[in-house]
Amino acid sequence: MKALGKWSVEHRVTVNLIMVFLIVAGMFTAMNMKREMFPQFSLDMISIAVDYPGASPEDVEEGICIKIEEQLKSLKNIKTMYSTAVEGHAGVVLELDAGTDITAKLNEVRTEIDLIDSFPTLAEDPVVVEIKNNEPAIYVAVYGDVAERTLKQTAEKIRDDLVGFDEISLAELMGVREYEISVEISEENLRNFSLSFDDVVRAVGSGSLELPGGLIKTSGGEFLIRAKGKRYTGAEYEQIPLVTRADSTVVLALFLDLGLAFWVASGIPISFTALLCQK
Repeated sequence: MKALGKWSVEHRVTVNLIMVFLIVAGMFTAMNMKREMFPQFSLDMISIAVDYPGASPEDVEEGICIKIEEQLKSLKNIKTMYSTAVEGHAGVVLELDAGTDITAKLNEVRTEIDLIDSFPTLAEDPVVVEIKNNEPAIYVAVYGDVAERTLKQTAEKIRDDLVGFDEISLAELMGVREYEISVEISEENLRNFSLSFDDVVRAVGSGSLELPGGLIKTSGGEFLIRAKGKRYTGAEYEQIPLVTRADSTVVLALFLDLGLAFWVASGIPISFTALLCQK
C-alpha cells in the first residue's frame, strides 16, 4: 500500500487521468444499463398444448397426453413432466434441469412431438413454447359504449402501434374472446329431414378438416400431400352437405344472416339460425 501511495503521489497526472476515465465509464454504463422493476428470467419450463375439440377428458388423456408422455420420457435433462387433460384440451409441462440449454431442448421437444403420427384426426396441431416470466411494465385499458367486436379491433390496432416502438418488445391482449361461428338448428327442420343434432355435428366436423396425406417420392423430388378443407366463414360452412340421398338430392346447411356469419366473438349472445334447404 505504501508503494502504491508513493507511486500515486509521484504520478499525479496519470492518477487523475485514470480517475476521469473511471468516472466517464461509470456514467456511460449507468445511462445504458437495462433497468427492470421485475426482470425477465427463464423458468426452465416448456409447455405443450393440444386442442381436441369436443373430446372428453378421458379421450384427451388417452389420445394425446399419454402419447406425448411416452414419446418424451426418454429425453435427457427433464426433471419432471406432468399433464393436464380437460374437455377439449391437453396440456403437458416439462420442467428441465437447471442449466439446460432451453433453446436446444425446445427444438428437440418439437422434433419429438412432430414424430407422433397417431394423434386423433380432429386434434389440432401441437403448440410447443417456452414458459417465460414476463412482468408487464404498464397496462392500457380500452373501453367504450360500443360492440365488443369494435373494442377488440381497436385494442388490436393499439397493440400493433405499440410494438412498433423500439422501446417496447412485447404487447399482449387480455380479456378478449376468440372469434367463432355459432350454429342453431330448429327441431322442425331436423324432423323434416329425419336428422338428429349429432348428425349435424358429425357432418360439420367432418366437413371442415385439414388432413396430411403422406409423402410422394419421385425422380424430381419429394412432395408432401395435404388435404386442405378447413372452413372459416359462414358462407363456407353453409356449403357443407348434411345428407346425400340416392337420387342425388343434397341437403345443405344454410345460414340466414350471411353478413354477420364471417366473424363473431365467442360468448356474445349472437348466433346464427341455420335452416335446412333441399338443393
